[in-house]
Amino acid sequence: MLCQSTVLEICDVSPVDAETCDVTDSEGFVWLLHSRVVSLFSLDEGVSVPLADLMLAAVASSLLAARILLRRVLGRTRKPARRCRELLAAHGIGLTDADCAVLLAEVTGVLDDRTWARDLAEIRFERRKDGPLAIRQWLGQRGFDPETVRQAIAGLGELADPVETACGLLEKRFSRSETSHSVHQKAWALLARRGYPAETTRKALRRFFGGIEEYD
Repeated sequence: MLCQSTVLEICDVSPVDAETCDVTDSEGFVWLLHSRVVSLFSLDEGVSVPLADLMLAAVASSLLAARILLRRVLGRTRKPARRCRELLAAHGIGLTDADCAVLLAEVTGVLDDRTWARDLAEIRFERRKDGPLAIRQWLGQRGFDPETVRQAIAGLGELADPVETACGLLEKRFSRSETSHSVHQKAWALLARRGYPAETTRKALRRFFGGIEEYD
């Protein structure tokens, strides 16, 4: 049965580990609270505490645990918000606490999926010469949500002409004077593997090889 008293007395405070304590109240309930929260709420043996305060302390402890774990996760390597939620859940953090921790990280700028996804897309586009389809798939595999991926891909058009970028990739592998159909097929296959859409690939081959009719 839930506590009947409005005000409870703290009967025992016992450390569980470096971060948590068992706090036992006068009705025999044991609250597992973060040590920082215990100190913040002044939960010492013999102290009388409103039940509402103990409930707030429990909520604060859960959220604090989620935020500390999220900070540790992000301390190793940057991760998208969706992936952070998955990792928090895998460590036993509840959905509400995980959402709150991620939201606070986004509000404070610790997490910024849009900027990070855009930066990664630009790197793949400019350095590796990957096409939009390949970048879209790669970002999705990294855990970015579809809308964030869409916005990152949409921004690539502002960097350079995708057709010209595709031609730059062809430049490293083929000679512009090539007329062999098999070579043109290999060029098409290369751009397809690197994630260029068919229309971009067609324009790139025409521009690179000099307006070959088979791609009109």
